[in-house]
Amino acid sequence: MLKCNKLDYLSLDINAIRCDTYGRLAECMMTLANFPGASHCLVPLKKFVSRGIYDKDIIFKSLIQYCRNIDEMIIEDSDATEGDSLVDLITSQRKLCKFTIGNWWGCLLKILKSLGDQRNSLTYIEIYGCHFRSDFVNDIIFDGVICCKNLETLKIEECYNLTSNIMKPLATTIFPKLHTLYFSNYLLMEDIEDFNDQGMIPNNDQDRDHPHLELIAIIQNANLTLRDVRLNMDLLDYPDIITICATNCPNITHYKARIQNHSEMYQLLQLLKSCTRLEKLEITAEKWECSDLGLPWEIDLFFPELGKSLPKTLKCLDIDGWSCTPLGLSNFLKNCNVDIKRMSWMCYISSAGYLEVIEKYAKLKGRTINRHKEKKKWGLNFTLTVDFD
Repeated sequence: MLKCNKLDYLSLDINAIRCDTYGRLAECMMTLANFPGASHCLVPLKKFVSRGIYDKDIIFKSLIQYCRNIDEMIIEDSDATEGDSLVDLITSQRKLCKFTIGNWWGCLLKILKSLGDQRNSLTYIEIYGCHFRSDFVNDIIFDGVICCKNLETLKIEECYNLTSNIMKPLATTIFPKLHTLYFSNYLLMEDIEDFNDQGMIPNNDQDRDHPHLELIAIIQNANLTLRDVRLNMDLLDYPDIITICATNCPNITHYKARIQNHSEMYQLLQLLKSCTRLEKLEITAEKWECSDLGLPWEIDLFFPELGKSLPKTLKCLDIDGWSCTPLGLSNFLKNCNVDIKRMSWMCYISSAGYLEVIEKYAKLKGRTINRHKEKKKWGLNFTLTVDFD
């Protein structure tokens, strides 16, 4: 720091040393403020990343002394951190634009509320792997978030105890600039103590309070501004959510969803016809035993219709979890009048038959195959990715 005029980007990804038989942490670091040159080096800091298992309070308190110009924070792994120091760091910034918090288990209510102090500047909020405790006052958890009317990106993924009551404030708020929405299913934490010894999380779907209607409302409120939607969850708990996207968000350019049954497939076809600006489509599914779409001969029935429905703007098609036969791929390409730049899909046993189909297609269409690669998945399945000119 003494020889550095300014520090724009500081990333700390460290673990504390566990030094005694009880596993207590020995924090082997001095405060950043004590380093020679810190007074001038830290002032211009723009991006701060903190990851790893250590008590972060000492770091956050150090930064508060000098840093007022941070515009992006990525904070992960709460460990023994109290959280109040993070709140102070957030509120002390002049213009925080992007905030990410992940794998956090304490003071979450205070932390999210403090984002309201940055309501005019925040455009990006990402929350993942966080624990929303059952003793929270549900209707105020997102009070700080709903103040951020300039929000453009909202990502909420794999959070614990994320219920419909918690999500209600987001559902009743309009973010006029929201163009990116990521959402994936939460994991229920009730009675987890009974499962700790077995290393499992209870899976009682009937007891889960999925925020189905709240997610619908967020999508409907975003409407024409929504461009990037990724729903990495079991859509059985969110019926008709793809249709909601198709009806309300015709300007989507990137869409990702799990498609695991015939109803969801037909909804997807509707979305492809409605979203005429779509550039990238990602389809995921569980393994075959969890889905009634997955066996090669089943997928073959849908592939021709899928090829026929793709919008002209599509550049990238990624399919993970569906495995077609070479014949199914051939029928898909016959109906496909789109110049896709990249395709990836699951193959079964051998790639030879699939590559032969791709080569015939490229020759017929006058296209060049730049490269292809295979990636082992599970069982006899692997993913084949092909890049065209």
